[in-house]
Amino acid sequence: MFPIIKSVIFTLILSLLFSEQVFSCNGGCPSGGGYLGIVPQFSRNFVGIRYRMRSFTYSDPAITSFIPSQHRFETVELWGRFYPAKRVQAFVFVPFQMNQEQSDATYNTQGIGDISFTVNYTIINTGDSIDKSLKHTLLLGIGAKLPTGKYQQRNISKQMFPITFQPGTGAYSGIGSVMYTIRFKKTGLSTNVSYYYNGKNELEYSFGNMLSANTSLFYWLKAGQFSFLPNIGTYIEQTGKDIENGYYIDNTGGSILYGSAGLDIYFKRLALSLNFQTPYSQNLPLRNQTKDLRLLTSLVCLF
Repeated sequence: MFPIIKSVIFTLILSLLFSEQVFSCNGGCPSGGGYLGIVPQFSRNFVGIRYRMRSFTYSDPAITSFIPSQHRFETVELWGRFYPAKRVQAFVFVPFQMNQEQSDATYNTQGIGDISFTVNYTIINTGDSIDKSLKHTLLLGIGAKLPTGKYQQRNISKQMFPITFQPGTGAYSGIGSVMYTIRFKKTGLSTNVSYYYNGKNELEYSFGNMLSANTSLFYWLKAGQFSFLPNIGTYIEQTGKDIENGYYIDNTGGSILYGSAGLDIYFKRLALSLNFQTPYSQNLPLRNQTKDLRLLTSLVCLF
């Protein structure tokens, strides 16, 4: 049991270290963009659709005339995992973004977001070993986010919406990732860490570089042809300040930590995932965000 305890402690420490070292997205970020969760059936391809939503209210009690605003960021995303080689897996994400703000009026933007992909190399994989009680998988990945989404949409008065409210960013991003899972019999721990190095667009605007990390403790249950994976964990987003024309922008960047609870259900070749997140600690320049909630759900077909 001692090696198991050491591995679990190491994984938790790794996640906490990442959560202390850099800076999270405030209201303008796509909801849960870095969250991967527990990825189903390591050795199989899949294709599916997932829905991500973040909703929060912003108010400023220091300004009596300020009208509270309700923000909602929704993403419907096609995603898949494929194996071009034995130890190599590729993820592809094609998002459709829908953003809404309600205050004295209602504002909307929508459209194809920035398509992204990562290519992961398997360093360790004992997940399919029938003679081992303790099983590990470790993958290292690199990838990119492409500027496929619109980022200069305008309102009815022809004024451009803020860049943080646009479906796309207009810039390329580099992605680095680490995925690690440890399982002993029916209990396991899954950790995913991603880092986004964001370039600037033609408006001389670049979003702050972002680090995200999630750790989930899960338990495997089976009932007939169904398998269930209840899980609890934490999700962290940290970003640096945005930069415009070479200057850092106030009221951007920060950090936020979410508690998460979810359930994955497997039936034959189908996998359904549900996950809820709510913040328990945050250090944001805009501190008057309330009713902050994230919902993530996906349905994939394994093949």
